[in-house]
Amino acid sequence: MKLLRYRVTNFRSVDDSGWIDVDDVTAFVGVNESGKTNLLLPLWKLNPAKEGGIEPTADFPKNNYGAIRANPTGYRFVQAEFDLQEFAKEFSSLTGYSPEQVRRLHIWKNYGDGFIWSFPDAAPPKSIDSSPIVKELVSLSAGIKEAKELAAESGLKEKCLTTIDHIKSGIKDRVTSAEFENLYQEIFNLYNDSHAKTSAIHPRLAQANAEFENVYNIFNRPAPTAVEGAWEAIKPRLPVFLYYSNYGNLDSEIYLPHVVDNLTRTGLGAKEAAKARTLKVLFSFVGLDPKEILELGRDFKDPADPNRKPTEAEIEAINKKKERALDSFAICRY
Repeated sequence: MKLLRYRVTNFRSVDDSGWIDVDDVTAFVGVNESGKTNLLLPLWKLNPAKEGGIEPTADFPKNNYGAIRANPTGYRFVQAEFDLQEFAKEFSSLTGYSPEQVRRLHIWKNYGDGFIWSFPDAAPPKSIDSSPIVKELVSLSAGIKEAKELAAESGLKEKCLTTIDHIKSGIKDRVTSAEFENLYQEIFNLYNDSHAKTSAIHPRLAQANAEFENVYNIFNRPAPTAVEGAWEAIKPRLPVFLYYSNYGNLDSEIYLPHVVDNLTRTGLGAKEAAKARTLKVLFSFVGLDPKEILELGRDFKDPADPNRKPTEAEIEAINKKKERALDSFAICRY
């Protein structure tokens, strides 16, 4: 899942930030105390990797503190838009909507620590192509014409054919939800009028009723958020956010052999110990081992023959390892 944009409202000094577009690298530039932190903290608190709880005295805007305190669930402080990417296909099969309809996800969070979520592109259709409906009506009419009417059903056959012709005459190229509701009710009424156990008309009306019920379900499909198991599928895939502000514990450049050594040493000074703890957390968070990165960055050596030159395949493998090492350094630095 990928973050596309987010918006902050009713948070500290921010009334409404408007939508903030997010790319692979996004930077906020401004003088001190201009509000950059107040735009970053809500995104972290949307789904924090660690800590990130709401602090009323710090996070509630001062001019609305009492109202939010009295009704925290009534105030949303951050909303974000995500792209489900490849997961949209899997989520589509769960909800019955197309991958395109469930690819864009909106998430809100209120001060009561509750999530509100929706898929803005996933709405039942307002109208559908009438061709399948007309086809079923033509088939129904032909079936009833062939059916033998029982004595107890006197007049039912003619009533059915007249009703079907009336419905067909009013159908346009597209049928709206309201229009379909009316024709579906007329077919359902015919179905209810035929009760004879040996009737030949009743089974054909039952078949048509089942077909139209499928169309009814298209118009009245529940929202993806109402599908059982939908939130349980989304929540684990929602990106977690990390906020870091103790800049003094990070150097602009690091010498990895010293880092590896310091992570295992005891008796470091307070400043170096703080840096070591910070790097340990960052390496752990991105799932990397500094010893492995150090090894990946080394050139080819053959212990059995120090003078042997690497083959083309070995050179390619070395280059891939160096690229991975550089990527790892970039992740840990930024």
